[in-house]
Amino acid sequence: MNTIPFPLNVGVDVGKSQLDFHCHESNHHFTVDNTPGGIRQAFKQLPLPQITCLVVEATGRHEQALVLAAQRKAIPVVIAQPI
Repeated sequence: MNTIPFPLNVGVDVGKSQLDFHCHESNHHFTVDNTPGGIRQAFKQLPLPQITCLVVEATGRHEQALVLAAQRKAIPVVIAQPI
């Protein structure tokens, strides 16, 4: 019998120099550098097949590298405007 993995929604607070990840359902959070290496490190920590949605804060283009990397991994992304 195949089991469907639980959905996982991940929010990302985007800064010029760092990315703060928070996995809602598991309450897991971590921070990486906002660099290509930091983004690779983040994807190693996330259970990629379970991600239902990656919600990324729009921060004056500082989110672009993360969004492009997520799209290459076929992770659904929402870019949210900060309030």
